Amino acid sequence: TLLFEKKEFKKAIEVYLKSINIKESGFAYYMISLCYQKLDDYINAIEFLDKAISKFPTYIKPYFNKIIVFIHEKKFDNALETINDTESIIPKADEDELK
Repeated sequence: TLLFEKKEFKKAIEVYLKSINIKESGFAYYMISLCYQKLDDYINAIEFLDKAISKFPTYIKPYFNKIIVFIHEKKFDNALETINDTESIIPKADEDELK
């Protein structure tokens, strides 16, 4: 997260990818997607949000961020679909994520 805060997004992606090779986490996939968003690479941002969602379905942050990306890209049908998907996940979400 320090590299992210320093706006060194490409380096941050490399570090998070290495961390995933050691131990997968929804947070790492989520942070990679945020880095790609900051680089205006929304295709890769969605790809990593989808990976976070598929591997860690109760980690709620990727769902919300995916909605934001779709709205930014004016893909409103996709945003609405993700909102509907999120509604079914919220009751199962990690309690800490909802705070």
